[in-house]
Amino acid sequence: MAYRYSACGTLEVPQRHVAAVCDILQRKSINFETDGTTIRIDHKTRATSPAPARPGEPFEEIAPYLETPQSLVVNSELLGEHEIGFLNGKVRSDTAEKVWSRAGEAPTPDRLIEALRERGIAAQITYVKGSRKSGRRSRVFEIAPGSGGPACKITIRRRFWDSYDLLAVPDVYQPLCRKYHVSPDQLRQDLHSAEFGVEVRNPALGGPSADMLFDNLLEIIEEQTEGIRTELG
Repeated sequence: MAYRYSACGTLEVPQRHVAAVCDILQRKSINFETDGTTIRIDHKTRATSPAPARPGEPFEEIAPYLETPQSLVVNSELLGEHEIGFLNGKVRSDTAEKVWSRAGEAPTPDRLIEALRERGIAAQITYVKGSRKSGRRSRVFEIAPGSGGPACKITIRRRFWDSYDLLAVPDVYQPLCRKYHVSPDQLRQDLHSAEFGVEVRNPALGGPSADMLFDNLLEIIEEQTEGIRTELG
């Protein structure tokens, strides 16, 4: 099944590849404008006609022609808003997982940085939404590898919502039941009664350092909140 999606962003293309990239975008029916070596993508599928391809697929052919790391923002019915990056001639999508709390408090940037340091991982806070001086808990913040580069985005979610009722699918709930030693009914109850969830998003233009940071952040949050780690919600 195909879902409607939109895509937007700006790409810088080497002069010798502009014609080839434009030809690919035209064949894929992607809306765009050119200004020299700059290509601006502003694409939306019609509300009455689902896209014939999965989000991101139409852009895979242009990846070998882009010589510098760059990205587009894609918004689809199925996945919501996410990022696709062009890196080393290939397309890489950002990935996100969530941990739904069963105990404890929502993590703060400082607590996560300290936990990473205890594991021997250098990291830095690069963005915090809201003022920590006011005493309000940050709902969105970003943590980057200590060596620099794209940051992982952490978002505190208020409640679990399974819009497609994927918890009714055995291939989805059975592995979670085995991992957390709970029944399907208990799993559903734990997720729906979670006081908060923590989403960690690995950037599309991240590399090995961001991947390691992403995995360790999820492990730390899972431990601190005794949470259930899943892509659901």
